[in-house]
Amino acid sequence: MFAFKDNWITYLTTCFLLNLAGGIISFSFTVANGGWGKFTLQEFIVCFVFSNILGPPIWFLILEFSNRWQQFSTIAVVIKLSALLFSITFLAEIIARFVLRMIFDIPRYNAVFPNWQQLLFSLTMAFTFGFGLLFYEVLQKKLRQKEIDEVRAKTLATEAQLASLESRIHPHFLFNTLNSISALISENPPLAEEMMENLSDLLRYSLDSNSRSLVMLKQELNITEKYLEMEKIRYADRLTYQINCDEKLLATKLPPLSLQTLVENSIKHVVAKTSNLTSIVIWVQENGANVKIEVMDNGEGFTEKELQPNHGLDNLQKRLQTIFDGQAYLQIIGNGTVRLELPA
Repeated sequence: MFAFKDNWITYLTTCFLLNLAGGIISFSFTVANGGWGKFTLQEFIVCFVFSNILGPPIWFLILEFSNRWQQFSTIAVVIKLSALLFSITFLAEIIARFVLRMIFDIPRYNAVFPNWQQLLFSLTMAFTFGFGLLFYEVLQKKLRQKEIDEVRAKTLATEAQLASLESRIHPHFLFNTLNSISALISENPPLAEEMMENLSDLLRYSLDSNSRSLVMLKQELNITEKYLEMEKIRYADRLTYQINCDEKLLATKLPPLSLQTLVENSIKHVVAKTSNLTSIVIWVQENGANVKIEVMDNGEGFTEKELQPNHGLDNLQKRLQTIFDGQAYLQIIGNGTVRLELPA
């Protein structure tokens, strides 16, 4: 509720809705005690005025207490909050009566101070909402802090893995991803946790691939999608992607991180260099006795002559030649398309 305290429009809207709810509850009690004769617009306005004069000071008070409650013992919190709620309620009763005398001619509000029945009713409402909101806000803060602590713990564990990570995943990507996670920890813990899990899966996959020369296409598509999801969080509305693959081709074998390398090439040379929307399409289909994998983007593309030694695509091409003995190869088609041809 009060997590939006920096957004005053949202905060004021929340206050209004809570005050309206308080007015409706107060009106319901008034009708229940006074009969249907109290079911009038005037009585509802009276309840709404009281709610709006009493409500905001209580909201601010609870916000302050929820930030500082750990500094005090439980007994101290109860005593301090009770004293402040009593003072606010008594003062609000006097102010509300003054306002109502300006709007309506209601004899029971002509007196400056409320009688004990009226004050008791207002105190009951104030204490119920006050302590209820404090409990709710403190509980929310504890849950948010727990989420943040869990994400931070996972971040530290992942950072420890980076020391032994080979250069198969671009260090610049790791640096940017960890920065994105760090920024999301306080802003959106669930999204930060999702991004952290995807990064952990990618790092684990990379480390495990050291002992494997080939993996199934199904695994490669899964880890590439996690990689793309992380990049979507980083680049927001600047990136979309689509994966098309026939299920019968999912058992095709290929070097680990080869598909991720093709996609990373599009991220590095297209998405990162333009503010326009980039669309990446992965297309897997049969091509005679082979399986053809194409990664297409809407960038300007490049030629094989521009391929630099030890570039990600250059390394992948050498791995294909070594593993498949010339039966698999990499082609740069142009117009933002890179093709990987593999034996079925």
